[in-house]
Amino acid sequence: LNFEEDLKIVGIGIVFFLAVRFAFLTLFWRPVSRWLLVWQSAEEQAKEQEGKSAEQIETLKEAVKTKEIEVEKMCKYGWHLVAYILLWVWSLQLMQQAEWSFLNTGSISQCWDGYPHPGSEKPVLKSFVLAEIAWYGHTFIESAMVDRVRGDFWMMMIHHVLAVCLLVGAFWGNGHRAVITVCFEQDVGDIVLYISKMLVKCDGRFAALKSDVVHGVLLVWLAVTWWGTRCGILGLIVYQCYHFVAPSGLILPWDERFDGLSLFLFLQLTLFWVLQVIWGWNLWLVIYRKVRSGELHDHMGDGEKKKKGGKKE
Repeated sequence: LNFEEDLKIVGIGIVFFLAVRFAFLTLFWRPVSRWLLVWQSAEEQAKEQEGKSAEQIETLKEAVKTKEIEVEKMCKYGWHLVAYILLWVWSLQLMQQAEWSFLNTGSISQCWDGYPHPGSEKPVLKSFVLAEIAWYGHTFIESAMVDRVRGDFWMMMIHHVLAVCLLVGAFWGNGHRAVITVCFEQDVGDIVLYISKMLVKCDGRFAALKSDVVHGVLLVWLAVTWWGTRCGILGLIVYQCYHFVAPSGLILPWDERFDGLSLFLFLQLTLFWVLQVIWGWNLWLVIYRKVRSGELHDHMGDGEKKKKGGKKE
């Protein structure tokens, strides 16, 4: 590891992701998002306001403002979906090549069995880890710009910081097997999340997507995937960490073999898992409330803050 050199690479990576995001949204995805969400141009808005009362015009303006927010959400969903698919394919390639990968061994125990793992395994993984760190650095900046209205804004920011800390700490501390496996399974949940959100948002353009059945299936698909990967597999990785590493004394402060970095990674990974469980629990609550009310239609929002009276900002 070369701290100064790696820091420069991460900084360049963050700028790269932000630049590609700007180009992707400006030249392609924002116009597509506007079409998918049946966005109105300024001329169309002015024409619709003709002959309307002041109250009706104000209502139309509010609708336009809401639509603009939805367009920006769709922009984020599309950009993140493309990025996560590319990162997941990269991690899949690495997992297929690694002898210790559960894709080859059939057991996830190799994430921690024998920890700390040989540093000789790291060079082939380093570019991917630096790319992931740069991606989360970019999402931290992105969230600060576009996600401030979210009710879970600070949870999101904590998530980004935790992700970077885990990537850096695990790779530095020779826990690289675990961090690659976590990235691999976490990205599956992100891909399903953004596909589901995009399909739901497009129901204004495609009538078939308005169906309560479609919305219900997407919600359940998302919840099952989330709990299977982000809660289930990640929870198993946390358990395996305790099962294999604790007996070595590395995460036990009272043991003479105690290693502060190992305990830091274990606590960070546990907190990261707790955040996923909280989000997963909220997903099941949404499904429960929808089933109980008899209306499965859901807009799959981003946890927006609510104004008084129950309306979302």
